[in-house]
Amino acid sequence: TAKEVCEYVKKTFNKKYRAESMVKLLNKIGFSYKKTKQVPSKADREKQEKFVKEYEELRENMKENEKIYFLDAVHPRHNSMPAYGWIEKGKEKEILSNTGRDRVNINGLYSPIDQEIIIRQDDSINGQSTVSLLQKVEEMHPELDAIYIIRDNAKYYGSEPVKEYLKDSRIVMVPLPSYSPNLNLIERLWKFMKKKYCIINIMHPILSLKKQ
Repeated sequence: TAKEVCEYVKKTFNKKYRAESMVKLLNKIGFSYKKTKQVPSKADREKQEKFVKEYEELRENMKENEKIYFLDAVHPRHNSMPAYGWIEKGKEKEILSNTGRDRVNINGLYSPIDQEIIIRQDDSINGQSTVSLLQKVEEMHPELDAIYIIRDNAKYYGSEPVKEYLKDSRIVMVPLPSYSPNLNLIERLWKFMKKKYCIINIMHPILSLKKQ
């Protein structure tokens, strides 16, 4: 916080600032107040940089009858999720929670080429359900000669049913480096989905209340 920066400056340089003055100074010299960015602690930076370089080369050399997708699964729960919102001072905003903890299992593909999204919902995400998703993308795009799918290291993506299916497939699996969710573009889609869903469910009762 600006107050903590003031304390640091006083201790280190023996200069006194008020918090509001420090905010102006920090803005002036190019700083802004924002969250730090989390990255996996076990990630290998060199392997990630190598992957990014290979991915850029793949994009640059792609033919018209080829396409890239990012693959990942998500498991949203059938339950309310507390989140931040603007609430009148001195009051609490309550949301009802469900008693059950059932979740939805979604396996999805996202293409950065044209923002196409292909998903399947299954009872569970495993090798066979992944094969069904791969079949779906091939059926949807008979015009493609090669389909590059960038995936994380979940066991079901490297399972025997998937390996067997890929033998006679137009799909080329490209594994991400370990501990690299930050490189999987579909993760941003899942994050947006959760945020959008949460905002809709929070705002709906507020807007309804205003109408009354």
